[in-house]
Amino acid sequence: MTHKCPRPECSRTVPDDQFACRGDWYALPERLRTEIWRGWRSGDVAAHAEAMSEALGWYRDHPPRWATRPGDVPRRGATR
Repeated sequence: MTHKCPRPECSRTVPDDQFACRGDWYALPERLRTEIWRGWRSGDVAAHAEAMSEALGWYRDHPPRWATRPGDVPRRGATR
C-alpha cells in the first residue's frame, strides 16, 4: 500500500511504512525525523501521531524554495 507524501506541494507516493518521500523527509529538521522514527519504532501511537502532526505544521510553515504558489509541483517527472 502507498499514500501521498504529506508535504502539500509534493505529488509523490510513498510506501505506507515511510512518512514522506526521500527529499521531503530529509527536508525536515533532524529532531522531527528522530521523534517520528522513535514513535514508530517504540509503537507509541500517541507520540508518533504528535510528531507527525508537528512535521505537517513544519511543512506548512516552511514551503520549499521552488514553490511559487500553493499546489504548484514543478519537479521533474511530477504530474499536475
